[in-house]
Amino acid sequence: MTLTTYIKVIKIGIFSLLQLDLSANFFQEFPTDALRHLTDLKFLNISNNLITEIERIHLLSLNELQVLDLSRNNIGRLGINTFSNLIALIRLDLSFNALRTIEESSFEGLTKLKWLSLQDNNILLVPASALTQLPSLAHLHVQFNRIAALSSELIRATSTNLMTLGLTRNLVREIPPRLFYNFENLINIELSGNMLSIISQNMFAGLEDTLQNLDISYNRLTDIIELPLRNLVSLNLAGNQLKRISPDTFKYLHKLRYLNLSNNPLYGGFPPIFPSSLINLDISYTELKILPSVLLLNLESLERISLASNQLQEIDEGTFQYLYNLTTIDLSYNAIEHIDNNAFVGLINLYSLNLRDNRLTSFIGEHFNTGTGLEILDLSDNRINQLSQTAFAIHPRLRQLNLSGNRFVQFSSDYVKSLQFLEWLDLSRNMLLHVNEFAFSQMGRLRDLDLSDNKIESVDELAFYNSTQLQLLDLSGNVLETLNERTMEGLLRLESLDLRNNRLALLPETIFDSSRVHAVERIDLSGNRFNEIPIRALQRQFVSLFSLKLAQNRVLEVFTQDIINNVKELDLSENPLSENAIRGILGEAKVLRSLNLANTSIKTIPRLETPFLRHLNLSGNTITDINPVMFERTTMLESLDVSKNRLTDFTNLIRTFKNLPVLQSLDISNNELKNINESNFDGLAMLHSLKMANLLNCTRIEKNAFRSLTKLRLLHAYNYPKLGYFDVQGILKHMTNLEILDIEIKDSSVGNEQLSVRIHPYLRDLTLRGERLRNILSSSLVGVRGPRLLLSLKDTSVDSIPTALFFPVPRSTKIELNVSGSKFTNLPPQLLNALDERRASVRISGLDNNPINCSCEVRHLWNWLKLLDNKAPTVICAKPDYLMGTLLSNLTEEYFLCNRTTLTKLQTTEITPLTKSTTLEPEIIWTVAPTVQNNRNNHYNNDHTGTSTLSNISNTDDTLIIGIVGSVVAFIAIIIITICICRLRWSNQMQEARIAAMAASSIHEASMIRPASAYSGKINPHDLYVSSYNGSTLERGGNNSNPSATPVQMMPYVQPIHMMHAVSSLSPSSQQIYGYYDNPSLPVYVTENKLDR
Repeated sequence: MTLTTYIKVIKIGIFSLLQLDLSANFFQEFPTDALRHLTDLKFLNISNNLITEIERIHLLSLNELQVLDLSRNNIGRLGINTFSNLIALIRLDLSFNALRTIEESSFEGLTKLKWLSLQDNNILLVPASALTQLPSLAHLHVQFNRIAALSSELIRATSTNLMTLGLTRNLVREIPPRLFYNFENLINIELSGNMLSIISQNMFAGLEDTLQNLDISYNRLTDIIELPLRNLVSLNLAGNQLKRISPDTFKYLHKLRYLNLSNNPLYGGFPPIFPSSLINLDISYTELKILPSVLLLNLESLERISLASNQLQEIDEGTFQYLYNLTTIDLSYNAIEHIDNNAFVGLINLYSLNLRDNRLTSFIGEHFNTGTGLEILDLSDNRINQLSQTAFAIHPRLRQLNLSGNRFVQFSSDYVKSLQFLEWLDLSRNMLLHVNEFAFSQMGRLRDLDLSDNKIESVDELAFYNSTQLQLLDLSGNVLETLNERTMEGLLRLESLDLRNNRLALLPETIFDSSRVHAVERIDLSGNRFNEIPIRALQRQFVSLFSLKLAQNRVLEVFTQDIINNVKELDLSENPLSENAIRGILGEAKVLRSLNLANTSIKTIPRLETPFLRHLNLSGNTITDINPVMFERTTMLESLDVSKNRLTDFTNLIRTFKNLPVLQSLDISNNELKNINESNFDGLAMLHSLKMANLLNCTRIEKNAFRSLTKLRLLHAYNYPKLGYFDVQGILKHMTNLEILDIEIKDSSVGNEQLSVRIHPYLRDLTLRGERLRNILSSSLVGVRGPRLLLSLKDTSVDSIPTALFFPVPRSTKIELNVSGSKFTNLPPQLLNALDERRASVRISGLDNNPINCSCEVRHLWNWLKLLDNKAPTVICAKPDYLMGTLLSNLTEEYFLCNRTTLTKLQTTEITPLTKSTTLEPEIIWTVAPTVQNNRNNHYNNDHTGTSTLSNISNTDDTLIIGIVGSVVAFIAIIIITICICRLRWSNQMQEARIAAMAASSIHEASMIRPASAYSGKINPHDLYVSSYNGSTLERGGNNSNPSATPVQMMPYVQPIHMMHAVSSLSPSSQQIYGYYDNPSLPVYVTENKLDR
């Protein structure tokens, strides 16, 4: 039923409709006809569709509309006077579309518009005349675009009522002085993630008394000047390159409350005094090594401070003195070894203290001088092996205590017995050997106790006595062999008991007696040594027991069905169950909701008498066929896993699927299926997840086999070695709800034509596989619009990706690129620049599983890794052989000065005679034999961009601009060449006399390359380049000179030159000369760096 038909059906009251939400309906056109009678409509949400254009005619009848949401469509342009009829519109959202430019008449008629979002459109330019038509505009959001410059006309067009200006993550490099001078109401400016390198003196002139929030984080600032913003409340300077904060910076910021200086290399270069009005201070990731008490001396209003991820080694006495309002301190991920007594003196309002991942060996109450209101304390991942008896006594209101990842061998009850409000205690990943009697007893409010991953051998009786509120007890990952029958004494409200991965073979019969434990709901006994289900111990809880897990044990038989008939979730996977046991479980467990029998040696499936079963796992067995009769009663089944079996035919499966009308998840991977036809998945209209990977015998998959799976959200379809062709485009065209796709590509290249990402707006996880796949086209990701995208290239032959691959992806999208198992030898500089432009929104993994060649060409990748520092991916050298297994980031800069070896050889080489040529074409004369045959493609300092298969793929506006500039340069070069030719002809006439004079000489003519200046076009007879303009490993000038980054093909300039004197030995300062040699009869020696005419 179309939307128009639907509205006709519900005519009653439709004309008075005020709000309408049509989002996520896959409309390809604006539903004009359907909405033409809704004249009273005030709110319309038509976001997340596939609309490509919007015209004035579409909105003619919506005169009363106040809110219009057109975000997350594919709108590429706005028609003339598109919104002119929406005279009542207040809020307009055009974010996440494909707009590049805004026409001057786009917003005509929107005189009441107050809120406009053009976020994430790749907009290059917004004409000032378009914004002048919005006199009421108060909030303008143009974040995540490509705006490079802010003209005074553009900004001043909005100056009257503008309160918020969002320019986050654009390409702004500079803001002209006094740009905001006429803004009387502007209180919020967002400039995060641009390319600002300096804050000029008058940048915010005119906003001294109005601006309240300023965000200039993640730019390229190296210095911050005095900010005369007297009413500023929030200042974000995070992620810049600040090494010092001037004391004058905060001179006028008397109302500043929120200050973020994180992710700057300050090394302690803080001002002597912060504004006393601060309540939130973030100086994490600033490489701070010492925390002087004077730094926080005057911050009496401070409530929250973050010092995480620095290099602090100790906290001195009185560091936080007089900070009576401080509630939250984050000192995690430092190198703190020692905390002085009274370091946290006077913190009576402290609520949360985070000391995670430091080097503390102890923690004592004397760190504080008075009682606190501390409720959350994190001491995890330190080296603490002991605590004082009063360590926590000074914090009586403690609710959460994390001591995991330390070195406790024993834990005394005296440490926590005074904590009557403690609800959550984590002692996992320590070295505890025993849990002593009364260790955690009488803890009246404790609800969650984690003792996992220790070395606990025994738990004494009454260890948890009368901890009546304990609901979750985790003892997994220890070495328990037995438990005492009174171990659970007093745990009246215990709900979940985790005993995984121990060495238990038996449970005491009365351990779960109802007098000790009232109603246990979940028990996990997986990974132990049980030969049978401990029925006698469990039967005392069979009424309340909901979930029982006995995976990875040694259970062979099920002797009674008492427990099986009552539990709702049962996991017996990876047990050597007998056929009788399987028959009894499947035939009599009538109330089961979830059953896992994976890897239990099942050969045949009996009829299932489980009418309420929803989840069934039969993977890893030897099932060869599934009879439809087996599933006649399981009509409520939602998830079925039959992977890793020996199914060969779909014939019975088709009839089986018809008995499963609500099946949502199906896994048939790792079977012996040969053909998948168009009728195989009929009846599975509700299917959300389909896994059909590793079908090694499959020779045919019809594209229409998936036509009924329109609700599919997850598809795994890869590793079909016998399949000649896989029609990816045909398979995916009906799956418009896909979120996760893992698929094999049989073609050598893949693009948007096959993937059709545009019609999969919810796609967030895309994995491409296949050894045949070699190229990823730049169009592949056109249509991505989600907030996150995981792109994986696994086990492919891809060795490069186009620079423009991520260009169509919204700039606000967080991207993770996994290239595990591909053929990357390097990441070229063009791609690294594209990734750098997106800043922290792209993360690469899997490079360590690629054959990275750590030659000179990998220098750009090395530099990029250094800039990322601790966030850099792991890159391991595969070549050359002597660097195999070495981390690329561990190489030093000297390694990449690859020209040093060549230069040394050149400087120490003796003169070499130029041998006679026998060819008609002029040959290159080398004074030294080149070490690399194609040195003409290398620069002297190896700082080359390189020619890449990526260079011809980028098809962006930036490339167009570069092309225009290149055309101008080429035109100028033509003029220069013309002038040179004229001068050459003139010089030939002048030298005829000299040529005649040389006729009798025994030294023949030699034609030498004489380079022209790249800027003047003139020939300098005293300066001779080596080889071509940009292709040699040698150059004119010193070692620090930089060659042109852009390769320019130049014709050699050949001119007869007289050799006026004999050659001598090559001095260290001599300049090497390459030239063309025109068949002389005698050898010619070139040794001096100047030649006389």
